[in-house]
Amino acid sequence: MTSFWQLPAAVLTLLIAFTEGPGTLGTLSRREALRRTMTGQSRASLSNLSLPEPPPAAISSEAPPVTAGATGDESIAAAAAAAAEGGQKPEQKKDEGWWRDRMAKARQALAKDEAALPVAEGKVAAMTTEVINMDDPARQSKLRQQLMVTLAEVERLKGQIEADKKGIADIQVEARRAGVPPGWIR
Repeated sequence: MTSFWQLPAAVLTLLIAFTEGPGTLGTLSRREALRRTMTGQSRASLSNLSLPEPPPAAISSEAPPVTAGATGDESIAAAAAAAAEGGQKPEQKKDEGWWRDRMAKARQALAKDEAALPVAEGKVAAMTTEVINMDDPARQSKLRQQLMVTLAEVERLKGQIEADKKGIADIQVEARRAGVPPGWIR
């Protein structure tokens, strides 16, 4: 049976052993082996990349305009006939709020992708180190596969960032051609 004072003494001994500088390479390797057995294997890696993709935004349909002097049934029939003739939905009003909202959404998408890139790159660096330090060939092969998936994610994010930047530039060009005041898209 262990004494009440043996546990703190063991913990103190381990703390002194770990805070002391390594004497030799052998001592360092024994400490590292002890540390690995004490800490165990990590169970999960948390990042924004592990979150599920948000569902696509629902497309809201606007009510058809009511014509003057028409009853509810007549205005619905008139709107249906107009939609059937044109085959397109009525064009949305492109006012200041619309342009600001469009530009804000484009900038938010760019910021989200730019924030996710360093996380993914850090994950690649950590996985690369883990692959290099893995002794078991089977686990190393599995880690290499995971590393390839993560590298593909980094490349996808880089491409998405470029697409986001191009999208913002396209919005600016479109606004300039439409004669939109520059303050609306800042």
